[in-house]
Amino acid sequence: INGRAAIGLNGGLDCVGSPFWDAFPEFFGGPIWRACEETMQCRLPAKAEAAHPRLGRRFAVESHPREDGGIVAFFQDVTEERAAVA
Repeated sequence: INGRAAIGLNGGLDCVGSPFWDAFPEFFGGPIWRACEETMQCRLPAKAEAAHPRLGRRFAVESHPREDGGIVAFFQDVTEERAAVA
C-alpha cells in the first residue's frame, strides 16, 4: 500500500507497505476482493465497487495484472457520484 492509499482509504493510519487485506479487512471476501482474486488467477483486468463501512465511503476499483506476477489496483472514491444519482 502506498502513502496516498493509506490517507484516502485508512484515514492516514500507518499501513504503508502492509498487505492490502491486512490494512483494509472490510474489503476481504467482498466484490473488491473477488475482482483482485480474478486478476491474480486469470491475469485479466477486473472492476468492482463496494462500500467501506468504517469510513462511510464507497470505492470503485480497477485491478490489473503486473508482469512480475502481482497486481496493481487503482481506487476511486465514488461516494458523491453515487449519491447524486440516487
